[in-house]
Amino acid sequence: MLEAPVPRVSSLQPRVHPQLDDLVFQLMKKRPEERPGSAEEVGQALAAVKRVLEATDVSAQATDPALAATDLVSAVSGLADDSSQLPPRPRRRWPWVLVALAALGAAVTVWLVAA
Repeated sequence: MLEAPVPRVSSLQPRVHPQLDDLVFQLMKKRPEERPGSAEEVGQALAAVKRVLEATDVSAQATDPALAATDLVSAVSGLADDSSQLPPRPRRRWPWVLVALAALGAAVTVWLVAA
């Protein structure tokens, strides 16, 4: 399963919007360096999909259940565009503490092996 190629959304639902298909495919890449570099890039890609959807006939898409996912993306990217209404997220410091402890543990291990 881990070695199998990542399926495209369009292989399961051929009528999904091509830009959304490409974005999901990029997000599902197995190698992190092949995925978008930041949440900001993903937000920009979602905003681009939203602009394309708004420029097309949305009423036809709304009645087609196969395109419900693209409608959802349009709605979600609209939320991302207006971040002023969202409450600030609390900063989580514990991941950085874990990283620092792991680095300290690696340094101590190297020091003990070298001694």
